[in-house]
Amino acid sequence: MQAAKMCRRLIDLWSTRERRVSRCRMVWRRSPYLSLLVDCILGAMMGKSGVMSKTRLGHPASCGSASAGKAGEFRIFYLRSVGSLAEEAQRGVQAGEIVRVGRAMGRPNDYVFRVLRFSPATAKRKLKKAERMSPEQSERVLGLERIIGLVEVMLEKSDVPSESFDAPVWVANWLDRPCPALGNKCPAEYMGTRMGQELVEGILAQMQSGAYA
Repeated sequence: MQAAKMCRRLIDLWSTRERRVSRCRMVWRRSPYLSLLVDCILGAMMGKSGVMSKTRLGHPASCGSASAGKAGEFRIFYLRSVGSLAEEAQRGVQAGEIVRVGRAMGRPNDYVFRVLRFSPATAKRKLKKAERMSPEQSERVLGLERIIGLVEVMLEKSDVPSESFDAPVWVANWLDRPCPALGNKCPAEYMGTRMGQELVEGILAQMQSGAYA
């Protein structure tokens, strides 16, 4: 398929550093749908400093002290029915889910608090007491997990091995980048409500269908 051929071409191009990065980005601009795959490849192969990561493909240099989760662990949240997720949100998600999502994304708990518009004091209290979150807070956590799951499903459908990329870390990076489809606002600005999350989810789906986001 086109996606697999493009990814092989990108890997073949990767023999030097910054000059090759520029050529790779020129390739994906000609086929916007593949921008997600290219970003994942570059993220896996390069560290924060812009040089190739010493860790093997699929386990890029970690952000902070967080450890990456299992490949594809969030896809179930995208494949589950909306009714099932609504029922779980109504019961309340355990506050510890914040920690799990943050670790998978390579981010501290405070990052999740910020993106989902949680009160840090309230969230920390619930974490300390191992309490359940409110239905509204639970919806936001499940919505974030659903978005990560969507990216994992997109990678599966692209014929590129999903275990080769860290989808949660890619989502964390993408959420904090300006998005043309949002008037160059960052998708993270819309993650504080379920309606905003649905908008972000729709943009990712457009990337899969070929529309530029």
